[in-house]
Amino acid sequence: MIKILAIDDKLDNLITLSALLKSLIPDISVLTAQSGLEGIEKAKAEMPDTILLDIIMPGMDGFEVCQQLKSNETTKRIPVIMLTAIQTNSHSRIKGLELGADAFLAKPIDEAELVAQVKVALRIKQAEDQLRQEKNHLQSIVEERTKALGESEQLYQSVFNAAETFLIVNLDGMVVEANPAACEMYGYSRESLINMPMKKLIHPAYNHLIGESKEQIKSKKQFFSSAVIICKDGSRRHVEVRKISFLFQGATHLLIAVRDLTERKKAEEMLRNERNFINAVLDTARALIVVCDKDGKIDRFNKACEKLSGYSFEEVHDHCIWELLPPPQEQELVKEKFAQLLKTEFFLSTEYHWQTKQGEQRLISWNKSYFYDNVTASLHVVSIGIDISKERQAQQEAERQREQLIQTDKLSSLGVLVAGVAHEINNPNSFIMLNIPILENIWQELVPILDKYQSTGEDFSLGSIPYSTARERVPILISAVREGSQRIKDIVTNLKDFARQDVSGMDQKVAINEAVRSSVTLTQNQIKKATHYFVLECAARLPAIRGNFQRLEQVIINLIINACEALPDSQKQISLTTALNEEQNHVLVQVKDEGIGMPADVLKNIKDPFFTTKRELGGTGLGLSISDSIIQEHGGTLTFESCVGQGTTATITLPIFQDSI
Repeated sequence: MIKILAIDDKLDNLITLSALLKSLIPDISVLTAQSGLEGIEKAKAEMPDTILLDIIMPGMDGFEVCQQLKSNETTKRIPVIMLTAIQTNSHSRIKGLELGADAFLAKPIDEAELVAQVKVALRIKQAEDQLRQEKNHLQSIVEERTKALGESEQLYQSVFNAAETFLIVNLDGMVVEANPAACEMYGYSRESLINMPMKKLIHPAYNHLIGESKEQIKSKKQFFSSAVIICKDGSRRHVEVRKISFLFQGATHLLIAVRDLTERKKAEEMLRNERNFINAVLDTARALIVVCDKDGKIDRFNKACEKLSGYSFEEVHDHCIWELLPPPQEQELVKEKFAQLLKTEFFLSTEYHWQTKQGEQRLISWNKSYFYDNVTASLHVVSIGIDISKERQAQQEAERQREQLIQTDKLSSLGVLVAGVAHEINNPNSFIMLNIPILENIWQELVPILDKYQSTGEDFSLGSIPYSTARERVPILISAVREGSQRIKDIVTNLKDFARQDVSGMDQKVAINEAVRSSVTLTQNQIKKATHYFVLECAARLPAIRGNFQRLEQVIINLIINACEALPDSQKQISLTTALNEEQNHVLVQVKDEGIGMPADVLKNIKDPFFTTKRELGGTGLGLSISDSIIQEHGGTLTFESCVGQGTTATITLPIFQDSI
């Protein structure tokens, strides 16, 4: 039964590791030790096939335990796999490997990788044990033959240093001697092999190896080659052939050592099958899998990557991962993350975009790690990614809707507040409006009396104003009070209409000029503060549109406020115009400012949810996104044109209500 020794100062870790190994590897016995000293003693006593060794332990750490195990003649051939959750950097890995460790795994341990590493270690241990047995067996054969034949020291050294199976062949290609291992391999007795031509023992495709023997004898060098031999039962075996010339019984002969590679060939074939299986799994996986070397050059790109990116493996092979796939603005970020993984982290999660061959950008969530290939002594970075573009868009849409609900709730609260304020303002304003006609009548009746009084003497004063002046100004003052009171009434009415919860839906016949004028009334204060040059031009006799007066008013107010905030000083102009496009049966509303303008990279994102250039001023990035949604609900469009330093033009296009054409 296979024995594995696990050394860890944490009992929980040993229990978990033991259960995991027993569940994944059949016919296995797991020994445990909770300290380095206990582990060394158990290794000497039990001689396990593989040792799993934790690095961080009190007293004697894993590095010291590994060093003592590898320096002891009894335990030095036992494969050691080092485990750690902390010391995962390159320095610690190199230190462990230099001390004799055969592999290095980081916690949390990947089950597949653990099983693979343990199986590799067991194969190494089994091969080394078999090699030692073969060597001992060979040494025994060589000693027996040397004593029996009493040949020269050269023959003894040749047999001793040769493989376990050997033949002695003369210059005519005939076998003159064969050891028992050769007899066993070929299936012939020693007597049958002697004087048998080598051509009978080797596949015809390799007969040229016999013809090369004379040249090899002259050079007196050792030659290696691969061949296929034919056994007595007709079976074929892949072998490695080693040939060297030497003196035997006073004549020059070839000592041919044959090493059976059949099992190795089977193992190689099995490895190829496993590799093909892994390749098939990777290529059918829905996740994006990219493997890079330590320089970031791509050497694996699965089918999912090809499908998403539009690039074939041949197109991306040997390109750095940050050069071709990420958009230009993110390439430096990807390069930095790659370097960070190699220097400081064993496992890294990150997000960045891929730009497909067609120019589309997809947001990918990546998990990255690296592994060290002991066979090729090279480092590779494995990146596993998932396309989260739709999920992120759904999150943003949900957040936008949440913000809309918050804004709706705010407007609802504002409606209640405005209704109360309007009531308080309307009461005194009604008193003013009711008393203005009375004051006007009183003044009209006083004027003849005051005129008569003035005609009898010198001019007199009313409220420190000469009567002659007051007679002209008082009617003007009364008229101004009437107009101001009416303006207060209009503003309060518009505020109440704007803040009132909308239950009318999208079926109203809306006069767009009324919505524009109402919006201007509500934003009059912001307009006066922002500019001395405000132009309002409403086209006459515009047809009605179908929609919602309140929502359109919300959009126009938003555009006016944005225009006010864009002006650098009050000398710049804002113009608000309406027009009719008779060819397309559309009504146009245009808000144009002479503000700071927007660059192209800002302009293309201006209607995206949560995109704002006024975050520090409390902007949410939802105003234009919501406005665009409202206009789309009306079957129209909201477009922007802008130039840095020259200003911005926002244009609303709305279809005409058909009954009004």
